[in-house]
Amino acid sequence: MLEGFLYKAYPSGNGCFDLELIGDCPVLKGHFPGFPVLPGAAVIEIVREIVSGMAGREIRFVRMRSVKFMRMIVPGNRPRVSAVLDENCSSLRASVSVNGAECVKISAVCETFQNQE
Repeated sequence: MLEGFLYKAYPSGNGCFDLELIGDCPVLKGHFPGFPVLPGAAVIEIVREIVSGMAGREIRFVRMRSVKFMRMIVPGNRPRVSAVLDENCSSLRASVSVNGAECVKISAVCETFQNQE
């Protein structure tokens, strides 16, 4: 779970969440030393965690239809995640933007599962 470790999420309505990156997180410091950026795998996990919260149960990505990385997200940025799940929680469209500029677009096939903890 990256929330609280790498980021904090604040709901802003209509499937949108504003993120605050935790700048001293080792994930950011280690992903390019001297030029920290948010790793693509972390972006995908952040989106998964957010949509799991939206759905009220764990979501996993079965297949990524497409993932496009268009701009880097760096410490100090305030990313916004916009996500739309279909009513069955089986299809996702999401984007991550900074100051209105789209950084990442995701289209995925999803499934829900009950956490066995």
